[in-house]
This record gives sequence, C-alpha cells and structure tokens, in this order.
Amino acid sequence: IFYDEDNVATLIIREVFPEDAGTFTCVAKNIAGFASSTTELTVEAPLSDHGSDITGLSRKSMSRESSLADILEGIPPTFSRKPKATCTPEHTDVELECRLVAVPEPDIFWHYNGKEISNTDSVKVDTYSDMHFYVSTVKISDVKKSQEGVYSVIARNREGEAKMDLVLKVKTGLPEKPQILEPLYDITINEGETAVLSTQISGEPQPTVEWLKNSKKITDIKTVVTKDGLHSITIDKPTPRDSAKYTVIASNKLGTAQTTCFLAVEELPGPQAPLFIERFQEQTVKENGTITLMAKVTGNPIPTVSWFRNNKPLLASSKKKEVFDGENIVLEIVNADSEEDAGDYKCVGTNTFGTATHGARVSVDVPQVKFTRPLTDVEVDEKQSIYLECETSHTVSTKWQLNGKELTGMDHRELHQEGRVHRLIIRKSTILDSGKYTCLVKDQTTSSNVIVHDVKAEFVKKLEDVEVKENDCAIMEVEVSSETANVTWHKNGEMLTDGMNSKVFFEKDGQTRKLIIRSISVHDDGEYTCSLGDQECTAEINVIELAPQIITKLKDQKVATGEQVLFEIELTKGDALVKWTKDGKEIQLNNNVRLTIDGKRQKLEIVKASKTDTGVYACQVHEQTCTAKLTVEEPRASFVKKLPDITLAVQGSDIKLTVELSKVDVPVKWLRSGKVIKESDKYEIITEGAVHTLIIKKPTTSDEAEYICTAVNVKTSTKLKVEVKEEPPKINNIEKEYRLKNGEDLIVNVTFTSTVPSTAEWFVNGTVLIKSNRVSYSVNESSASLTIKKIEEADTGVLTLKLKNIYGETAANIDIIVIKLPDEPGIPDIIEITDTSVTLHWKPPQFDGNSPIVGYVVEYHDKDEFMV
Repeated sequence: IFYDEDNVATLIIREVFPEDAGTFTCVAKNIAGFASSTTELTVEAPLSDHGSDITGLSRKSMSRESSLADILEGIPPTFSRKPKATCTPEHTDVELECRLVAVPEPDIFWHYNGKEISNTDSVKVDTYSDMHFYVSTVKISDVKKSQEGVYSVIARNREGEAKMDLVLKVKTGLPEKPQILEPLYDITINEGETAVLSTQISGEPQPTVEWLKNSKKITDIKTVVTKDGLHSITIDKPTPRDSAKYTVIASNKLGTAQTTCFLAVEELPGPQAPLFIERFQEQTVKENGTITLMAKVTGNPIPTVSWFRNNKPLLASSKKKEVFDGENIVLEIVNADSEEDAGDYKCVGTNTFGTATHGARVSVDVPQVKFTRPLTDVEVDEKQSIYLECETSHTVSTKWQLNGKELTGMDHRELHQEGRVHRLIIRKSTILDSGKYTCLVKDQTTSSNVIVHDVKAEFVKKLEDVEVKENDCAIMEVEVSSETANVTWHKNGEMLTDGMNSKVFFEKDGQTRKLIIRSISVHDDGEYTCSLGDQECTAEINVIELAPQIITKLKDQKVATGEQVLFEIELTKGDALVKWTKDGKEIQLNNNVRLTIDGKRQKLEIVKASKTDTGVYACQVHEQTCTAKLTVEEPRASFVKKLPDITLAVQGSDIKLTVELSKVDVPVKWLRSGKVIKESDKYEIITEGAVHTLIIKKPTTSDEAEYICTAVNVKTSTKLKVEVKEEPPKINNIEKEYRLKNGEDLIVNVTFTSTVPSTAEWFVNGTVLIKSNRVSYSVNESSASLTIKKIEEADTGVLTLKLKNIYGETAANIDIIVIKLPDEPGIPDIIEITDTSVTLHWKPPQFDGNSPIVGYVVEYHDKDEFMV
C-alpha cells in the first residue's frame, strides 16, 4: 500500500489468489472524520505460482492482519454497501444481512422501532468475522406482517459509530397501495458511460409502473422488472441530451406512489493537446537524498510521458522510479549524486494533437566544493562579446553577481552550465557591462574584472525627409552604432526638449533614436537636425495642410419676433475664411446682425428677429457648406418679468430665478446650457399662476452656466455667477479616540466642508507623516482619510489633521491608544473559608493595558503541582 501527495492511495496485490476475491474498502481518516469507498474484486481463476519466490503457499498463509495494523491505528465502522429492500411472503423465514469493516472490533446492535433486538425463539442475531471484515445478520422465522418496517444496525468502536437502515416488506396477499421501498438516486456520469436507474416498489395488486423523462412518458427505452419489484432502465452511451429529471409513477386501484432523480451526463472534453496544469519547481537536495519531481498533465487522448536530463532521455535504473496514472506524474530518484543526477530535468507529454514540455533545474548539494578553474580578467571593445568561464570540482549550481548584485540571466547576459563548467556570455557589449563579475557556490568565489572600452559612436542610418498630413504623427529616426550614445535634436537651429509643448517626445530603443511629433501642424514644418557628438545629420518635415472643416454645424431655429437668434459653428482651424448667406445672398452685417469670431468658433447673432429674417441661412468654408432654417413667428406669450443678464449667487446659499408671463396656464421649460432641467435634490421648480420660479439649492462654482426659461415660442436667459465664501475648511463630527491592538490597521476618515479645494497634512506627536508602504492618505472635496498598517507602539499619541485652503486652515486632534497586556493582579488573599466556599481578595493590576479590565480567571491547583 502506498499513497502520494496528490491524495491518491494505491493497494497493489503482487500475486492474486482465489481467496483474495471479495469486497475491498478504502477508508480515509483525519481529525474531522472519515470517508470510504468500496469495490468488488473477482478472481476468475487461480493464478500460476510460476516466477514466485514463495511456492505452495496460499494468501491465507500471509498475515493480512499484521500488514493492516502496521498501516492503520484504527478504522471507524464502515458499511461496505447498502442492501436492497427485502420482500418476503408472510409466515416464511427471512434473513437481513449487513457487511462492514472496522478496527478494532466493533460492538454491533440491531434495532426495530427504536428498541434493541434480542435473541428469541423466532429472532436470532448473529455476527461473524474474517480479520477486520464483519458480517452481521438477523434471522426471523415465520415472519409476520407486524414485523415489517425499517431495521437499523449500529456498529460502534473507539474510532466512531456508523448506522444503516434495512427495509423489510412482508406480503400478506391482501390489497395494498404502491409503496417505494428503494427510491431513485441522483447520478452523474461521463458521456458514453452506461447509466442504470433502478427503484424497488411493492403493492397488491402488482402496480403498473410508468417512467417519465422531464414529465414526458418514456417509450424508447426498455424497462426491466424482477420478481422482487425491482424496476430499472438502462441508458446505453448517453449524451448530454439525456441529462434530465427521471420519475417513476407506480399505480394500482388503491393509490399511487412516485420517486424522482436527476441524471447528469457530463460532456467529454474534445481532442486536446497536452497541458501541464501543475508544475515542479527548481530544487536542491542533499547528497544521497531523494529527488522528487511531481506534475499534473491533461490531454485527450491521455498523453504519454517522457523524462529527459540535460536534453538526453532519462534511462531506467534501480534508483529511479517513474509513476504516471493518466494525470499525476512523479519522478523519484534516491541516493542523489551530483555527477549523475544534478542537471536540467524536462518532462514531455505527447499525444496525437501536440506536445507539452516543462522543465526545472535540480541541484545536488555536496558538503564541499571548490573552483578548479577560476575566472580571468577580460578587456574588450564595445560591441564585442564577453565570455566568462570557470569550473567547479562537482556538478553544482552557482550564482553570478555584477558588482555585488545578483544576475538572473533574464536580460542580455546569458548564464549557462554544462556539468562542472559555468559560463556567462554577453553579446554586443556596452560600457555599462564593465564591472566586477563574481561566480559563487557555498563559501567559494571566483571573480573577473571586465573592462569595456568605449568606441566613438557613429551614425549607422541618418535622417530622411518626412512628408506628413496635418494632425498626424511625424516620426524621424536615426540609428547609431552604440546603444548608450545620446543624441540631441534641433528644429531650425533651436534645441528641442523631451515633452516640449506636450507634443514633442524622444524615444531611445537599443541603437535607434526617434523624434516623435504628435498632432503635427503647419507650424511644425521645417528643418530638423540630429547631433551625435560632433556629427550631425539633417532632414526636413513637410506638413501637408488640410482644408478647414466644420465640426459643429448650424441648427434649425424657431423664435418669436423680437427674440434673439444665435447661429454658431465650430471649425477645425481658427483662421479659416467663412462666408455667411441668407437665401443664397451674402449677409450684410449691421447693428442688428453681428458676427463674432472666437478662435475656431463663429457666431452670427440677430439681436431682435423680425418676420423678414425668416429664411435659410448657410455657412460656407472652403468646399463645405452647412445650412439651417430660421422661422420667425408672432409671440404667443410675453414675459412681463424677464431674467436679468447676470445673476449673482453666494456659494452655499439657495438662489431663485423668477419670471412672470403675460398669461396664466402657459407651461415653461427651464434649461441649463441648453439641457432641460428636471426637479431633483438640486433643483426645485415652482409655478404660481403666471409666475414661475427655479430654485438652485446650495450652488457652487460648478453651477455657473447660462439658464434659460422658455414659454411657447419666447424665452429669457441669465448667466449665473457664484461668489465663493472666503472661509477656511470646517471639520464636521470627528471621532476623538481610537483604541487598537498592536499590529491592527488604523483607518481614520474625517469629513469637512470647504468652498474651495483643500489640502490635508497628518502629524503624529507633531511629526509630519510621510507616505510609505505602511502609511497612505488621501483627500477629496469633502473628506480626508488616513491608513496606517500594522499599528506600532511608536504610532501612539496625538494624531493631528491639518486642513488648509486659500482662505485659511483648521486642525483637529485624535488620541491613538494601543491596547497592551495588563500588569499582573495582586496575590490573592483568603478572607473567609466555609464548608462550601472560599472568599478571596486581590488588588487590581497597576496598569490596565489601556483597556478596562473585564474579568479575572481564578484557577485551582494541587499544592504539589508547584513543587519542583
């Protein structure tokens, strides 16, 4: 018997004898309980003893008890299987039987209707055993109807207790409604496996049985019925479509009974190349120790597994053991030797759909090792390769360092090992590779001073002219002979800097140097120079100017006479020539028709519209034109009271915008920056006859905008300006004290109000806190937070938060207290002794550990326990 770390237990019977046939139960046990699994072994014929060192012996001649006892200290009683319900005619003899395994021998009890069964003339309880396998029976002679029901068997030993119920059905020949003696059970199987669903049913007259699948009658599957009332169906080669709820309904003239189960058919995975789902890691073992490499691989079909050492197949030997069960892979090598067993191990899984490989280095640690061939100093010119090589007395793993810093071999420096030889290779060296290289193993070192001579850098590839469209990205690049050489960039003789104007950037990648200009414009057109020492190369960037485009187009409008009209466009360029027309004729500007140009935005304003202004307005830029229709109508209402041009509000104080119309029952709309305002926590809309009011609650600078009130086809507007209160931040409720245990995290959150952005500083006992891995803090418009991870004694004291804005500052203190262990209480004094009690008195500890004492524990000990 053996088991591995993947919780796979294996029992191997080296030679099988006829008497080995029977029920085998595997029991897994831990402090939480146990679980078991049972199987039947059938021996078809005795095996030949040819090749066995022991001849003429049966299995019984070997001590199974001693081998089991060596492995298991104890097994709780475990039933090997649950028997079917027993049906028997009245006045016949019947036997109920159970089988179980247990170590040590269990006590077995039978119960019926809650009472223990004792031996009588007609009822006999018997138990016999074969080593640790037990069979217990109840034999009932001349059984009666009154004796049917559920019989319980209980087995108990020092390891635990188990219980199993057995159903006894006694048939009298009298009419009975159907009864489910053994129900259907849920089953989960893989696609293609055979599923057998069975149930045991009794009834008189014999019930008719109907099978349903998802509530529909089954007609395409043959049912099997035995004389014991066992009904079953067999589903051969099921697919996931067979997953369903299966129900059996039994009926006769006295009633019905039914039982249900769920069959789950899991789809088999399709063809899959091997994949390692668990991998072994690099490891070091002691000389003469054991190397264990474990992995898991999946694949369909199941892959074959091969092992390699230093890229050569691993040959079989008496010290090597390979295990593969279709998923779990184990390689075990005992008596590890540094010369024979150290190296790079690789496991390869292969099937018809692919190959997967995983490897790791295995080192064998020897007591003593030394360098038999040390490193030598090296001098090379830049771009040449560097080869460092040394040799050890044994095949062991080494470490490499450059100027005391360990090298991983994951960069341009390559680390190699071939047996005892260790190499470090640097191809195309640079002056940054100069330094002291050290190879280390145990307490032995060998070093090499490497000098890389700087070679004058030159242009390998020079600048070339670039033609690029406006708004695109322009890239100019050169290639130099040195990866460490720096270059400078100039435009028309003026030096450029990285990040200049948030659009000019430099890039350095190996020997390539790039100048990148994003969102290029015609102003970037010119001559560019790249300088490398005293060398220069020059090229031009030619920017192809794009025609201006209209981004924001005109929109149709409908206004009342006397109202303002505003047509607005946005262009891609601010210096574009724009032509405005009405009904195909160019517009002449005057006091009533104005044109405003603000960079890329142009506005055509009609101060007071009249019906003659009705028409189609057009804006033409280059070859692009956009149009909009203006309709001027007679006003259907008028504002008796309009909004002012500008409304001033104080931050934090509600502001009312009020208008009055010439008519009542005329609905209005309120808009903010062209978007309709709806009532909310922020806005309240009030209508009282012809008076309409918009209340903006607690306005801030973010509420500054143009507010419009529209009624039918007339409107009025105002621009809201919010004046900021000049006052320092105000701290709201704050927790004055925090008590924590040593090692807990301190999290403080403080809310405040401020009319302008604020900054926060935190202090402990007057010393400012600096952000670190332990300390973090943040502040937003209304709260400041602080986190100190794993609080320490040094963090105790007064924690101060200082909030500051442009109008002043405010501060608050918080006490930070770390809870400690209290001092010892005083020695108990006996105050009074009676026959039933003792009264004790003691003084409380001088220091309570910064937390109130909540209780004491009084222990009683025998006086001898304190004697040494």
